[in-house]
Amino acid sequence: MSKLRKVADDIADALGEKQYGPRKLVRAIVERCGERFSRQVLADTEEVMAAGGMLTQESDRLRTKGGVFFYLARGRMSDETRNAIFPPRSGRGRESQTETSNLPELLWVERKTLFDSLLDDPGKVENVKITLIGRPGKIELRKDLIVTTLTHSGGTPSLPKGVPPLPEAPTVYTVYIGARQWRKVEDAVNNDPDDPMIVDGICAFDPELQTISVHATHVSTRALETARKESETGSGSGKDKSTSAGPDQKLNELRAAAELYRQKIAKLETKPADERFGLEMTQKLLKNVEVEIASLEKQSVSAT
Repeated sequence: MSKLRKVADDIADALGEKQYGPRKLVRAIVERCGERFSRQVLADTEEVMAAGGMLTQESDRLRTKGGVFFYLARGRMSDETRNAIFPPRSGRGRESQTETSNLPELLWVERKTLFDSLLDDPGKVENVKITLIGRPGKIELRKDLIVTTLTHSGGTPSLPKGVPPLPEAPTVYTVYIGARQWRKVEDAVNNDPDDPMIVDGICAFDPELQTISVHATHVSTRALETARKESETGSGSGKDKSTSAGPDQKLNELRAAAELYRQKIAKLETKPADERFGLEMTQKLLKNVEVEIASLEKQSVSAT
């Protein structure tokens, strides 16, 4: 074993890093930056931990000891060395896209290294939604609630180039559905074993059950959705939805929608420019509604 390899192993042991990925990252730092640099960063890491640790950028948790070491080391490297050990993120937009053809391939066994590095500067989710389509398993009834599970095995779906295949281990979803929601689909689910249930909801990881917990916000089946869409388009009556309501009712609905869009736009415009998610789309929706309102108002004037 080379001297630098021994130094790297000693530092990784001191950091409590036992996984292959982080140990390999420590080795890269030692080999590129040298023993003196690496031992000094370790000493500073020990001081930070003794003083109470270091928060992540989001200030929602303390970094691990290894996380502190990687953070301090990265901040003291040259840009060239840092980019070699910690490849930069791809930029947004066509002009700022990072060339990836010369970067190393992702090895699945090394993903923890990426994970530990990414947690130093995590993103933030605004909303989480999930849709499950499949047949429920055994149903457990509780007050105002039914609980079931669905299992999904990744298989070999078609994925974009570069995206790794799904893990082979099945994913188990524990689904919580309100009793009132369930009553609307119970007959459809029980009477047609080939009709898949559709669950829209909010999801989170349940650490105790080691499953994905899905809290349903809407439940239907494929057959029920098909029937609903046919009803809305008027396939059975020869009339579409837009002509079934009177012009005054339609105008009131459009005006109410326009007011909601204006309120949403006003709220979005108070945020920083890089946080105005959906502003452009909402403006387009408002414009379309205003055009339709103007058209109906013109028809109303002509009719009188």
